[in-house]
Formats: sequence, structure tokens, C-alpha cells
Amino acid sequence: MPELDAAVLDAIFTTFALPPINLTSAASPYSVEELIRAFTRQRSELIAVISNLDDAQINFSPAPESFSISEIVSHITTAQNGPYNALLELSNIVLPFVDHVRFMPGEGARKQLSAAACQHMLNEATEELSDLMRQAARIDNNDTPKEYPILGSMTLKAWMLFQLGHDVDHLRQAKAVLSSEGFPHHVEVVNLT
Repeated sequence: MPELDAAVLDAIFTTFALPPINLTSAASPYSVEELIRAFTRQRSELIAVISNLDDAQINFSPAPESFSISEIVSHITTAQNGPYNALLELSNIVLPFVDHVRFMPGEGARKQLSAAACQHMLNEATEELSDLMRQAARIDNNDTPKEYPILGSMTLKAWMLFQLGHDVDHLRQAKAVLSSEGFPHHVEVVNLT
């Protein structure tokens, strides 16, 4: 199987909104370990993208209808609670369920967070979900599907793939903010006198 990078995920998710994609079928060729590695790699890339940004950069929005990186990060970290709860349910791991947002675009997005808060939030959420993925990977029967509203029959691996598709979309969105016109690139001024 090809590595689960942005190009492969794009190919999988191009049909996601048209006739509904069967994520269970799309995830079946991949091992749980491959999905976890792809998730970790993607989140590491997003963490690197935001790691040196300041508050003004984190909160810059290229247009009134566009998300800032603060909104992107807060949405990603809040929206992952749905897949987190599904992984708990499918794996029968006994941990408390977490509050999750409605299954709506942009839910959980928050403006005007500090750069430090966004970095902390993303690091903590990444650690929580990757830890749960690793625990769930040890369950013997992790390919048993369950029906979910909107998404249909989903397995543990299908939920991992869903999270990957969601993350790659928002990683691309964060990179677009960084390269947008008006983004506050801070230039250090050196006094040569």
C-alpha cells in the first residue's frame, strides 16, 4: 500500500462529499499501525507549522469568512472528540467519553486564542488521540463495524482514516493562511549604525 500522505488522502477523500465514500473499505488495506504513523506524521507537521507563530500570526484571518489558525487549531482539537468517543466505543476501552461538538463544519472554532494556548491545545489533543489509537490497536477484534449517523458503517480503522482526512484538510488550510496576502511576517530589523 502507498504511504498515507496528503496525495493518497486526497485521492481517498475526493469522493467523500459526492456519493458517500465507504471509509471502512477505504481504510481496510491499511494496518492500524500505518494509520497511527500517518496521524502522528500529520499532526507533527501541523505542530511544526504553528510552533514559531506569535499571537498576531495565530489570529490573522485572510478574509472575514476565513478561519485564522486559532480557529483551525481549536476546531481540530474539539472536533477530534467525536472520533475519540467512537474509538472508545469500538474498542471497549474503559475511559470516560469526552464532550464533542455537533457534526457541522467549523464547530468548536475559537477566535483570539494565544499562540501558546494553541500550541498547548494541539500538543495535548494529539497526545490524547494517539495514545488512544495505540491502546485500541492492541484490541483483538478491532475490525468490527458499527453504524454511525451520516457516516454509515465504521470500524476503528475507518475512524482513524476519517480523522486523517479531516486533519489533512485543515493542515492545508493553515498553510494557506501562512501564505496569504497580508499575513504578518515579522522581519527583524538590524541597526547597522
